[in-house]
Amino acid sequence: MPSHSSHVRWASVMITSALLATSELGQGSPPAARPAPDPAVAATLTDEQIREVLVQRIDQEHRAVGIVVGIVSDQGTRIISYGRAKVDGPQAKGFDGDAAALTRPLDGDTVFEIGSITKTFTANILADMARKGEVNLDDPVAKYLPDGVKVPRKGGKDITLRLLAQHMSGLPRMPANFHPSDPSNPYADYDATAMYAFLAQVEPAREPGEDMEYSNFGYGLLGNTLALKAGMSYAELLNERITGPLGMTDTVISLTPELKSRLAQGHNEQREPASNWDLGALAGAGAIRSTVKDMLKYCAANAGLTESPLGPTFTEAQALRYPWRKGEKSLGSVAWSAPMSLPHARQLWWHNGGTGGYHSFLGFDREARVGIVVLSNCASDIDDLAIHIIEPAWPLEIVRTAVKLPRETLDRVTGVYEIGPGSYRTITRYRDRLLLQRTGQARREFEAESPTTFFNREGQLLLRFEPDADGTITGLVLTAGGNDSPAKRVDRAAEGNVLFEQDPASFEGLVGTYEETPGFALTVRRDGERLLVSATAQPEFEVFPIAEDRFTLFVVDAELEFTRGPDGKATGITRRQQGAVAISKRVK
Repeated sequence: MPSHSSHVRWASVMITSALLATSELGQGSPPAARPAPDPAVAATLTDEQIREVLVQRIDQEHRAVGIVVGIVSDQGTRIISYGRAKVDGPQAKGFDGDAAALTRPLDGDTVFEIGSITKTFTANILADMARKGEVNLDDPVAKYLPDGVKVPRKGGKDITLRLLAQHMSGLPRMPANFHPSDPSNPYADYDATAMYAFLAQVEPAREPGEDMEYSNFGYGLLGNTLALKAGMSYAELLNERITGPLGMTDTVISLTPELKSRLAQGHNEQREPASNWDLGALAGAGAIRSTVKDMLKYCAANAGLTESPLGPTFTEAQALRYPWRKGEKSLGSVAWSAPMSLPHARQLWWHNGGTGGYHSFLGFDREARVGIVVLSNCASDIDDLAIHIIEPAWPLEIVRTAVKLPRETLDRVTGVYEIGPGSYRTITRYRDRLLLQRTGQARREFEAESPTTFFNREGQLLLRFEPDADGTITGLVLTAGGNDSPAKRVDRAAEGNVLFEQDPASFEGLVGTYEETPGFALTVRRDGERLLVSATAQPEFEVFPIAEDRFTLFVVDAELEFTRGPDGKATGITRRQQGAVAISKRVK
């Protein structure tokens, strides 16, 4: 779970995914052996170098408050920390810890929220129950829910436990009836009754098993279902199956008084104190709190660095794979995202997570026999830092300075670029801004560093356009994680190299608050040439005009159409998303 939550499901509240393979448990084999990396190129940063990186991130770039790093290998464990448990100023409303914790130095015993890394625990619980014959992966989820609970079907196909774990159920990222009473702790009052009510009315976006769509709701449902089958709460099931056997005494859902005395204050991306989150019925998607010391035990067991009673479950889980997306060759496995290819032919099994005030990362290289855990009490992304520590050839995100270019300069690079057969990158311009869209995915905005070099802050991506001798752009190179993907410019129809341009002055008539249902509203405001929309308890997202008073959200397939009254002010919004239509009325 990152700092974004999503009432209207146009952004993920939890990032990355925990995945399950298509073959049956018990039929898998250990991951294929790969040559062990040369120790000289598999070495992590030294403790001193790690501290320098942390100082830079916290004191110089001001993108974090406190960070604890843990590394485990055959040589033992190392823990390096820097920063504070809390910024100066008042304590956040909704902080679940003890004030004494805020004066403690950060260390391996400091407690953090780990967000979506929780999904790896939920998937491993499923793998353990399936391996022991308590459930079958292809059982319909309805089999384990209370009588009377309606689970949707599409195309005559059931939503199964396997498909929930694979994010292939057809269920959306977040339920449409997610209307928190406390925006600072948005998930606390979403209970099983609300979950079942949503199941009864939702229409899946696609047939179960057809394709992948990340679903926080799906993982909450999976955790809830497994707990029902086991006859206990999710917290009790977590302790029985994973944390208890591994001796992870500091890894819990609800904090004891002693753990509260070690909880670091969370902070949002602006480094302002943030409330702690309780996840109610969605606990299986991101409710766990833990420490670096405990998470190193979990990391070592999953990486095969230590023997544990869960070794067979973890081995089976990682051996069972399936295509990450329809038609793609990348593979994901039970509990982990598709292994990340690192420099020096290394592969990193990994997962990250975040809540309103924390960010986390866990990764391990089985062949090099090394793992890393990084926990931060700030919602800002730390993935690049974590990967750089375990593989120094992976670049840190560079803080770049944007420049403004004339529109004719931007128009020189718009067009379609082919990276591989059937895989294209479409470059479009919207006013003075450049947008890139990968086939089948949402657009990303790139800022100019020079007439031919552009960067994306969120995804840490770099675009370099290549001109020929006459200055005509003939290709581009997309750099991500130190890897270059060249693409040739092709003569292929695009959805318009330049987006519709509505007069920004007309946005004033759209500014206001629109109630969709009691307790849930869309708030619209103007920021210069940008129109920004936020849902109740959600961050703002920019929307882009595709026609007069019709806007799209590039992060997901969603469209907003405003209706204006005689005075030119909007009276309502029609939201179209995933085949559903919702109407909201202006209330102020």
